[in-house]
Amino acid sequence: MDALRRLAAISLADLRQRTRQPRFWWVLALLVAGAWLCLPEAGSSNGMRVTVGEGRAWYSSAWVGMVMALCASTLLTLFGFYAARGSIAQDIDSRGWEVLMATPMTRAGYLVAKFMGLMAVFALYIAAMALTGLVGQWVRGEVAVFAPWELLKPLLLLTLPAMAVTAACIVWFDLLPWLRATAGNVLYFFVWITLLVVGPAGMSEGDLAHPVPDAPTVLLTDVPGITVMRTDILPVVAATRPDLVSNNFQIGGSGEDDPTARFPWEAWHPDTSAVASRLALLFLALGLALAATPLVNWAASRPRQRVDAASQAGWRLRWLDRLLKPLEGVAFGRLVAAELRLALRPRGAWWWLFALGALGAQFGAPGEGRHAAWLVALALGLPYFARALLRDDECGTADLLASGERRRGQLRAARLTAASLLALGLSLPSLIVSPEHAFAVAAAALSVAACGFGLARLTGNARTAELLYVLGAYLALNGAPVFSPFVHPQATVLWHGAAAVVAVLVVLIGGRR
Repeated sequence: MDALRRLAAISLADLRQRTRQPRFWWVLALLVAGAWLCLPEAGSSNGMRVTVGEGRAWYSSAWVGMVMALCASTLLTLFGFYAARGSIAQDIDSRGWEVLMATPMTRAGYLVAKFMGLMAVFALYIAAMALTGLVGQWVRGEVAVFAPWELLKPLLLLTLPAMAVTAACIVWFDLLPWLRATAGNVLYFFVWITLLVVGPAGMSEGDLAHPVPDAPTVLLTDVPGITVMRTDILPVVAATRPDLVSNNFQIGGSGEDDPTARFPWEAWHPDTSAVASRLALLFLALGLALAATPLVNWAASRPRQRVDAASQAGWRLRWLDRLLKPLEGVAFGRLVAAELRLALRPRGAWWWLFALGALGAQFGAPGEGRHAAWLVALALGLPYFARALLRDDECGTADLLASGERRRGQLRAARLTAASLLALGLSLPSLIVSPEHAFAVAAAALSVAACGFGLARLTGNARTAELLYVLGAYLALNGAPVFSPFVHPQATVLWHGAAAVVAVLVVLIGGRR
């Protein structure tokens, strides 16, 4: 009984801590807005519909619940990770771990408590989406009968196991020293992409009226639950509206909504294998979190101050001293030079290897290869772009600067200048090889540096800038005109230049956090 009370106390403390942070409410608002967009009115070309081919079901409680569940399993597994992570790392960095270990709390119990605290936070998000779905069904008015259990069933069976996997990832990413900061935030985005595609990739295009996974393990590896729902929906469509049956099961579909392309979906009756696979995924996620138990002591002995690059002596880099010598003739230049040394000297060998590879690829790779290398090079600057402005708060030196706002402004400007020079340096090969695109490349590079600072000042954390950059880079590599100085130079100069100006104003004259 005492053990259960300790677990409940830590989980409740985690829940309170996270719900008091602004990012919890920002993510909640984002999820509610995204959930509402997934329920557009009939005939509308706006929103992000869940469709089978060109059709969808009437907005019954079962269909609305399924839409909410799939929306949460895709969106919440991404944004929830960035909103909820950090509690374990904070316990380690603040030495609160040592206090906890002085109690009867075991290491496994500590991880279970953290896992349950994360699940409590995710449960609040899921409850908000359920309420959004209920309101959406009432507002759209396509089906007047409300069936709360049918609405909740997909959220419980699909979304909770998916969020358990996310919680297990948070436990590991917060424990492993090299994944607690920028590297972990960037890596998880690709983990999320992998989790989205692994399960659906295991479905063949056989008989659409009786879809069967290629292997029994497909249902288990389908974290978002897309395959589970697909195997149940397609037979219903084939039986009621065979003209609509299609292998194209799409989440977030756009385009004109045809009011005649409808099929009934009044209840979801998952079979035993579907229920067993989701419960197994839930317990496997808990087991994955508990598998980190042997590493807890090792990870706790490495707080972020000892593994963060900014706290290490690093390389001597004599060439950097010679390169920065012209800046040291004036006081502001000396600040900029000191910031650049602080940004570059502590970086590990892996960072320099990636940097040399990205710089070389910008010189030698053709077309899309150079574009990808440039994006990778800018990503290497993210630890400084997104975190330099937060360094004083993290290191406890903010109070030393609080007495002189003029000095704080000078230091802020010096760090922003250093970030701009670093971004241009990482983009130098692209500036040289493509002189016709040099202005656009420079505008995009400067906007990445400035927006990293601006978002850090607005949100008080680095994750927002890191997530948005990785998301933008991924979209750019898939053809979206986000970071496209080589294809759309004029638009890049216009939009990135405007973003950089706004971000600089936020950094230099924005209100003090």
